[in-house]
Amino acid sequence: MMRRMSPRTGYHVLLAWVLPGLGHLAQGRRGKALYFGCLVLLMYALGILLGEGASVSATRYPYHFYGQSLAGLPVLIGNMLGSTPAGETILRLELGVLFSTVAGILNLVVMVDVYEFARRGGAAAGTGGAPTGASR
Repeated sequence: MMRRMSPRTGYHVLLAWVLPGLGHLAQGRRGKALYFGCLVLLMYALGILLGEGASVSATRYPYHFYGQSLAGLPVLIGNMLGSTPAGETILRLELGVLFSTVAGILNLVVMVDVYEFARRGGAAAGTGGAPTGASR
């Protein structure tokens, strides 16, 4: 029998989308919030840096933007503020698009982790979230 998703679970997943790591923080998992938040945001920032600010664009890269938008609010802001190459060649633009897209897809995995933690009712009793038999 399937259990209904509580509104709180949906709220935590939404927070995880808005700012990577925020969903984990709302669940009280500060270590994972810091780790995943830094991982996703640094990967996204590296994509912006490599692409010289032009790697996030819904008009120039519509298919990549679907993946990028999974990284949340930073991508939407980057899309509005992004620069347009003025006839010059950006040497690492493709890498920038790739890194920012992978950051979004990675954040999808982070959102699934937030959902699964809430679906299981939090950490398993006595394990602190670690699998049975694993050390902390």
